[in-house]
Amino acid sequence: MPPLTQPVNDFAGVIDASSKARLDDVIRRLQAATGDVIVVATREAIAPFADERELAVKWYENGGRGIGGKEKDSGVLFVLLPNDRAVWIEVGYGLEGTITDGVAGNLSRQVMAPLFREGRYGEGLVAGVTTVAERIAKERGTTLGDLPPAPRAREAQGGIPLWVIVVALLLFLWLSSRNSGGGGPGRRGRAGSMWGPAWSGWGTGMTTGGFGGGSFGGGSFGGGFGGFGGGMSGGGGGGARW
Repeated sequence: MPPLTQPVNDFAGVIDASSKARLDDVIRRLQAATGDVIVVATREAIAPFADERELAVKWYENGGRGIGGKEKDSGVLFVLLPNDRAVWIEVGYGLEGTITDGVAGNLSRQVMAPLFREGRYGEGLVAGVTTVAERIAKERGTTLGDLPPAPRAREAQGGIPLWVIVVALLLFLWLSSRNSGGGGPGRRGRAGSMWGPAWSGWGTGMTTGGFGGGSFGGGSFGGGFGGFGGGMSGGGGGGARW
């Protein structure tokens, strides 16, 4: 297995640049505020390991340079395996009381997996890492500053699936045209022109909203990261498949 050397180790090549910058920022904020360490790692598949948990435990050890320090074992490893549609959160001994198996499992299933199903791997990891980092910071009695809202799956926004909104909008437009008295070609043409811009703008908002633009530039990359001090994990954590 390749060694982990940075906060974000994307060996599968599935994390977009904006998400990588945001992950790096959150991870470094947590380390500076509390000394706790989060690391993200991706690889294409589980093999030759038996399952994602076995892989995560081995990767957490990192050839003797485990995540977090030997004294506290306060690290968390997020492992994403896109080809096997699996994610696992491995938790160090020192954080098992804060990030319990139940917390890790629920976060994987309810927050990250819905985003992964949409192909939004980077954003899914941002959502998971941000949630864990803020939970740890709260437990330590501190904050991480003003972080942008974590990304959410489209079906989770407002609790209404996207297809329901689309069908409702189409039905509304159809009923409106029937109630307009038939109109001439000019009226139908105008309705069509209104539909185009409205649809275009609404769609753009759905795909980019809540993700923070350019405030997470590349400036956070390249600095030293002392997150590998020989920490250990006992196999605690949780995951999901989608």
